[in-house]
Amino acid sequence: FETAQSNQAKILNYLRHNANNLPPSTVDKLKKDIGGCGNYLVFHQYQNKAVRLGKASFCKKHFLCQLCAIRRGAKQVEAHMKKLEALQAQNANLKPFLLTYTVKNGKDLKERFTHLTGSLKKLMKLRRNFIARGTHSEFGQTLGGVYSIEFTKSKHGWHPHVHMVVLLEPD
Repeated sequence: FETAQSNQAKILNYLRHNANNLPPSTVDKLKKDIGGCGNYLVFHQYQNKAVRLGKASFCKKHFLCQLCAIRRGAKQVEAHMKKLEALQAQNANLKPFLLTYTVKNGKDLKERFTHLTGSLKKLMKLRRNFIARGTHSEFGQTLGGVYSIEFTKSKHGWHPHVHMVVLLEPD
């Protein structure tokens, strides 16, 4: 949360100085929402030593706000973990594996994203062909999975990549 809050300052600074093409009322609301996000957190400690967030103020703008993105991601992980556990209860042989698919960094985010999503579509098509026709594909051996696309930016440009958890038979 500490790193996310320090990045919030960068986003707020950008809104203050570079959001001239947006209506002032929209910018003011964004600044208020993002600026106050995570400022109020109340934690409860239970007798079993567990500490949980009891009350908080969040802006719920997960595309702009890193604090809200972290919370949204945690909720999605929790939901997917329940499904994963249910599938593993049905078939104890299934093992989860983490895969990361990436493309080379580039200056044009749209082009890099289009390249990544096009590659993902080809990968999914190979899997469907493996299931339907038996054509060879290592990825076709996956029995299920979930993925998310993540973007990072550095001095070398945009770096879109996919994090994927897939279920496989161990052998």
